[in-house]
Amino acid sequence: MGKISLNIQDKLEEEIRKFGEKKDLNLTKSCVFLLEKGLREENFVSPEKYSDLLEKNEELYKNYKKVQKELEEERKERIKALEDYKNFNTKLISLMEADRILQIEESKPKQNLLKRIKVFFIGENKNN
Repeated sequence: MGKISLNIQDKLEEEIRKFGEKKDLNLTKSCVFLLEKGLREENFVSPEKYSDLLEKNEELYKNYKKVQKELEEERKERIKALEDYKNFNTKLISLMEADRILQIEESKPKQNLLKRIKVFFIGENKNN
C-alpha cells in the first residue's frame, strides 16, 4: 500500500472525520473510501456542470443570507412590539390602580375613566 500526504483545509478534514464517524471508519479508511468513490466514472462531474453548480450554490447562499437577515429584522420588530405592548399594559394597570385609589379617597371622581385614561396618555386639553 502506498502513502500519500495531503494538506487539506480544516473544514474539509472535519467533514471527513464526521463522515468516518457515521460510517464507523478510521481517518485513513475514510479518505480511501472517498477517493475511490470520487474516481468512479458514475460520480464524475464535468467542469462546466461543477461551475454551474458552484454558481447556483453561491446564489442560494446569498438568498439564504438575505432571508436570514429579513427574519432577524422581523424578529427584532416583533420583540419591540411585544415590549411596547407590555409597557402600555403596565402603564394602563398603574393608571387603573391610581384611579381606584382616587375613587376610594374621593367619593365621586370628576371625570369618567375613559377621559382620565385619555388625559393620562395624551395630556390635559388646553381649552379646558
